Amino acid sequence: MTMTMTITLTRKQIDAALPKVEQGLEQYLWLQGKIVGQNTFHQDTEFRRKYNHFYRVRRGTAWQDAFYGLMERAKREQLQFHVVLDLLHQATNRYEASFASKLIATHQCRL
Repeated sequence: MTMTMTITLTRKQIDAALPKVEQGLEQYLWLQGKIVGQNTFHQDTEFRRKYNHFYRVRRGTAWQDAFYGLMERAKREQLQFHVVLDLLHQATNRYEASFASKLIATHQCRL
């Protein structure tokens, strides 16, 4: 059984909410623009710094190298979640469903 929930917002409520999310939305759009715009984003230190900040990545360099390399591969090969989860585990010896999901969501978004 699927439940549907409708959210109704007035124009005034939307206008009041937008300034509160503006900075985060700008960061998200910048990251997505880098993913769409280039194929070597995983080696871009500015991209990695901003991605780490936005998604609160608190892992060491070796983990990050594996993650960002996998991100590039996932984009190129259109990898599915379960494959990314397994490959991330193979590379880092950790099951990281949250990061696997962020990785997939990042490269599947189309602006």
